[in-house]
Amino acid sequence: MKDDAEKKWEEAHLNMWQADLPRIQLFFKRFGIEIEAVYHSLFSLDYDYIQPVIYLIGKIEKIMEVCDFLDTLAKNNHDDVDKIKIFQLVSHAEIAINTFSANTASMNKGDLVDAFFEPVKDKLQYTLQLSIDDTKKLSKINQQITSSRILYKLRNEYAHQGNFIGKIFKLETDEKKVSNLFSFDWGIPKAQPIEVCGLTRLTYAQFLNIYFLTFQWHFEDYIKKHS
Repeated sequence: MKDDAEKKWEEAHLNMWQADLPRIQLFFKRFGIEIEAVYHSLFSLDYDYIQPVIYLIGKIEKIMEVCDFLDTLAKNNHDDVDKIKIFQLVSHAEIAINTFSANTASMNKGDLVDAFFEPVKDKLQYTLQLSIDDTKKLSKINQQITSSRILYKLRNEYAHQGNFIGKIFKLETDEKKVSNLFSFDWGIPKAQPIEVCGLTRLTYAQFLNIYFLTFQWHFEDYIKKHS
């Protein structure tokens, strides 16, 4: 049972986090997400359920600061930064699912990424995919070839091989129906990676909107489960 000192400590944190609403609203609004209602609902839960989500939001704010800095490098120095941004965001997706779900102990990292993007898989299915030939080739060796697995493999290419070369997302100036083609190494455990070709019709901004839409979905689902 919590003593008075611990209760006061928790109350101080709760007041501080609730006062952060205007900043958090502004942050999520950038990605087309109205967070006010769900954020208020969070504080109807016990403190021990509130704290992990507040920390998770703090982490995604920091990750977006890193991604924004990477964008300045791309703009000013023409650096390739897409795979590094994907690494940051997909790694956060793994953390998010571990926070929002209680049933992740038996899941590997690829499963975690799949679970994160499950609510928006229809928005990714035809906007991020492999070439027809590579789809057939990987299917024959029982590889999962969903959009979420593509993101996971891109994350791994940077994390495991240090390969950050190659622009993934369409430019804002590209025509609406144009897809961006990119190549990368599809890692396979205990085997040599296979070079594959991917294509996407998403700009980085569109991907972020999808990313934060699924974050909102998991946030709302978390509150329902613990209310």
